[in-house]
Amino acid sequence: MQHARALALDLALLLPAGPAAEARRMSRILARRSGDATIALGTRACLPHVTLAMAPVTEGRVEEAAAVLASVVGRRLPIALALTGISTVETARGRLVSGFDVAPEAGLIALHREAADALAALAADEDPALCTGEGAAPDPSMVAYVRDFLRTSAYARYFPHVTLGVGAAADADAAVAFPHPFEVRAAALCHVGNGGTCRRVLAEIQI
Repeated sequence: MQHARALALDLALLLPAGPAAEARRMSRILARRSGDATIALGTRACLPHVTLAMAPVTEGRVEEAAAVLASVVGRRLPIALALTGISTVETARGRLVSGFDVAPEAGLIALHREAADALAALAADEDPALCTGEGAAPDPSMVAYVRDFLRTSAYARYFPHVTLGVGAAADADAAVAFPHPFEVRAAALCHVGNGGTCRRVLAEIQI
């Protein structure tokens, strides 16, 4: 019998219209600067988002992960967040990636912990399949990041942010002033692509 593959899943908060448009604008700027459009934020795919938790989940348990989205995340919406600035980090592959920092408010941290606990109960201990574009090879470092997220990037190591693109950016590049408050009223279960993008939405909730 064929083994069910694990998918790279992300329980994510989706940005409302204003901050999402600014994230897409910054993504285009970074793509032009770096010549790397791996992270090209859009309105139908690669949605601007704040990751709550990632994990490999077998295809047969995706509906359970969608139920977590509805029960754990859905009952905490709406949630007030704020963009606090822009940071640039170096990835395991030596690339610079920039993103909006998100204030680690108590409500967000509590939601992250609950989402991580629930996703951990469904997680498979194996390399997950990424959702890549046609002809694109999966990035091994992204596969490892999703596989290890609950061990290496969650709980005390959780760093809420909105990934914008490859390359260096600073607060001065933004068209908004920081801190920039906003309210999240939507969330999604996404199949993760290269660059940590929410490339394909598997389930979504809005209030």
